[in-house]
Formats: sequence, C-alpha cells, structure tokens
Amino acid sequence: MRRVVVRPTFARQSHGITSASEDGVIAFQVMECAGGIHVERAQDRAGDGRVVQSMRFRDDASFVRWCEADRLKFSYPLLFANLRRTGCALFAPHP
Repeated sequence: MRRVVVRPTFARQSHGITSASEDGVIAFQVMECAGGIHVERAQDRAGDGRVVQSMRFRDDASFVRWCEADRLKFSYPLLFANLRRTGCALFAPHP
C-alpha cells in the first residue's frame, strides 16, 4: 500500500482549505460556513484507526484557544501556525 504525503501547506479546494503533516499523521480541512468557520481534524493513530473531529467556531478567539489546546502543536509547529493563520484570515472581513 502506497501512502501519499501532503506537505504542510494549505491548498484552497472547492470544499475548503486542506493541509496535512508530512508524515500523514494529522490533517485539517478548514472552510467558511454561516456564522464562522468549520474545521475538520483527522488523526491517524498507529494500530488504533483514525480519529476525526468536526467543529464550528463563531469567532477567531475560540478558534485560537482550540488550536493552542492541541498537544500535537508541539510536534507540528509549522502546520499549526499555518492553521491558525488560515482560520483567522477567514474571520477577517471580506471586501
């Protein structure tokens, strides 16, 4: 079985902005939704399957708190920095 690795940069797709760690352990999908943003977090756990969480945030402060609470931010600092930047940008007013 061949594993595809996505670099930790965000790519805009029709269904949102996605990113994953280089080793494929954790991935995020971020998209705008009514009243905020929707984030899907998927984590592969070796031998234990895959854990997927789905959240909606109404403001950037709650989104940043959620990002800061994730222990994997220490293992994947660039990925989480990009996630915070991208999510906060979606809360910014659009011209």
